[in-house]
Amino acid sequence: MEIPKFYFEALGENHMKTIFHHPAVIEKRGVDVKMEDRNTFHKAARVMYRFLRVVYVSCVFYMVPFIVFYL
Repeated sequence: MEIPKFYFEALGENHMKTIFHHPAVIEKRGVDVKMEDRNTFHKAARVMYRFLRVVYVSCVFYMVPFIVFYL
């Protein structure tokens, strides 16, 4: 568990080190925006995203292990 810390500390005053010490602040995430506040395109895109995510998660994380064990 200490190996990434050793590597990070060995970077010295690198640009990447300053970026990772001060992460970006995200004002609003997609979950935080209500459906009423979205325009029509973003409503359709959000519904499509949720549908595709459900299909992906159900196939990859639940069905693939059963298929691997079956073969």
